[in-house]
Amino acid sequence: MNTNATPANQDPKETHSDVDPLLGKYFHTLLNGRVNHQGQIVNKVDANHYLVDLLSFLTGEYSCQRVFAASDMKDWLIYKTQAEMVYSFDQGVASRLRP
Repeated sequence: MNTNATPANQDPKETHSDVDPLLGKYFHTLLNGRVNHQGQIVNKVDANHYLVDLLSFLTGEYSCQRVFAASDMKDWLIYKTQAEMVYSFDQGVASRLRP
């Protein structure tokens, strides 16, 4: 029996990860106090690096992947779901940090 299976009605990218609490989370990066990128943390490359999918600000669709050092992620705004990330950019904390 596979205990790691995702329920059929749940998006596997929006589940809690038992491996690492950041996997699957959405984020906004900050540069000079302003939102710079948005995306989702998809994999832990090694003890100090994460692979992320960057998402377009215009469409919300995937644009590319990048690897970030964990030390560079300490000031990121982290969200449980894509809906929380979008809300933050439109009306929440990130809305006050738009470029």
